[in-house]
Amino acid sequence: MANGTFSPWSEFTSGVPQGGVASPYLFLLHMSTQNVFYSDTLDIGYADDVGLSRAIPLTIIKEDTSMDLEAKQLEEWATSNNMLLNGKKPLEIRICFFRHYAQPAPLILGGQEVPVDIRTLDHPLNDLLPLKRELHHQAPEKQP
Repeated sequence: MANGTFSPWSEFTSGVPQGGVASPYLFLLHMSTQNVFYSDTLDIGYADDVGLSRAIPLTIIKEDTSMDLEAKQLEEWATSNNMLLNGKKPLEIRICFFRHYAQPAPLILGGQEVPVDIRTLDHPLNDLLPLKRELHHQAPEKQP
């Protein structure tokens, strides 16, 4: 409502009006309908990007299919909402504390194998303490 007048109702088949004051909120409301398969999967959304994160123990990494299930859940959600996933944009980042470990099966998203970026942190835990402080400094924890 502006100056005592409501704007007329409009029906949208997709997207939100560009430049509208409520558009970012409508988009966030739409994105909030996305669910993860496992309750301990971290789902991070920023604008039109989605990040999924899971900790997978090395003892089960060869048999683990949890990220595949999360990718399928994301694809199903996108399809049911008439959205297309950009097959050229995804990247799987693996962070491991060991130089040598079993390789999990490739992650498939949008019918394409997702490229992998492997980061090994094969240092004693004490060597990582400065890194932990640096990460905490860059992204402080939420205060209750």
